[in-house]
Amino acid sequence: SASFYVVDCERPENREEADLCAQMRLAKAAENSAALADRQIELRYLELGVLLLTLLALSVAALVAVRALRLARDRTRRELRAYVFPIYAHIRDVRASRPAFVIDIKNFGQTPAYGLRMKTALQSGSHPLNTKLVPEVQSSIATAQLAPQATLFDEIALNHSLSASEISALAEGSAAIYLFGEIEYFDI
Repeated sequence: SASFYVVDCERPENREEADLCAQMRLAKAAENSAALADRQIELRYLELGVLLLTLLALSVAALVAVRALRLARDRTRRELRAYVFPIYAHIRDVRASRPAFVIDIKNFGQTPAYGLRMKTALQSGSHPLNTKLVPEVQSSIATAQLAPQATLFDEIALNHSLSASEISALAEGSAAIYLFGEIEYFDI
């Protein structure tokens, strides 16, 4: 017949039944261990995925932190630089045949400008300008440093006396006197 052998494992009748009950308990424990191992493997895959996402987030955060550090360093460098610019240029003695100009420069930065050199030149010419300005230096100031928020001025006169025709061209607006130059310095 196709009937199964059933044992009462609460009260086995003999040694063989007790042995069979022990084998059945071991088989059930092995099934439970296999199911638990499967769940643990699934959890390990989930942990691995979370770990990879954490590593990705940490690498992105590190890149953002490096970029923020670089931006902060650049901003600090810009804040600590000397910024020297001309603030005012005006003609002095406008009625003279050789007019003079005064140029004021200022260090707007937070640190000194070292080795400051200011080169200026004046040139008369047509207006609008149709030729290149000749960069001949007529006046040059060299100083050791310009302190923060300090100013410096230079005075420069035209290298020739204005003729009557130049004065009338200036009055008509067909000529102009061009003041130009450059400022060189080292900063922190």
